[in-house]
Amino acid sequence: MYFLSLGVSPAVSLKIYKQYGQNAVLVCRSDPYRLADEIRGVGFLTADYIAGSLGYAPDDPVIYPVWEKLNDLKATVVFHTGMLGNRPKLGSKINRMASFNAKFGQPVLFDHPARIFTDVIFILAHTAYPWTLEAFEMAWMFTNIYLDFSCGLGYQAANLIDKLHPDRLAWQRFLFGTDTAGAPDAAGKFVRRWTELMADPFFAPHAEEFFHGNAEGLLKRAGFEA
Repeated sequence: MYFLSLGVSPAVSLKIYKQYGQNAVLVCRSDPYRLADEIRGVGFLTADYIAGSLGYAPDDPVIYPVWEKLNDLKATVVFHTGMLGNRPKLGSKINRMASFNAKFGQPVLFDHPARIFTDVIFILAHTAYPWTLEAFEMAWMFTNIYLDFSCGLGYQAANLIDKLHPDRLAWQRFLFGTDTAGAPDAAGKFVRRWTELMADPFFAPHAEEFFHGNAEGLLKRAGFEA
């Protein structure tokens, strides 16, 4: 039933259990790509689908070798944070994938990776709503964590800042961005609304950095000329 819940066909699920028995779930979570090498009729695409369906939290030790490589490269990585929820238009097979599990979108999961892999720059997209206060604190604590205010969820972060006026805000690591350009004039509306928001007296001293300066500084930090 476990593999069926991930959207794996009954035939492939049966093959996995026949090969590994009671260790099937453990084997697949530790190295799902073994399936392509060890089970006849299971190819790379199926193994890759299962790997994506299982999901790993950012602080899962299984993926620390990836962090180590990214740390060596001084890489910048963007993560969707916050909740995705159920999206019926995508179909049940995609909605079952672990990438839709809300627990993977919590900012606190970056606490250990950010402390250990200090040369990786983590950008937490959409301000991790509804865990936005947690995201603010993570950016305040770690100089290698930035917050991206793209899409409509960024407005919720602005609402929290406006209502609470927190002291612990890493303004220098807040990034303006938009992923709303698909709809007619969506980007234009997004820019206009943020221009209005940043005219507020509490926000205004940081407007230039929010719209331009922080992104330019991040590009330079990542080794690019802005």
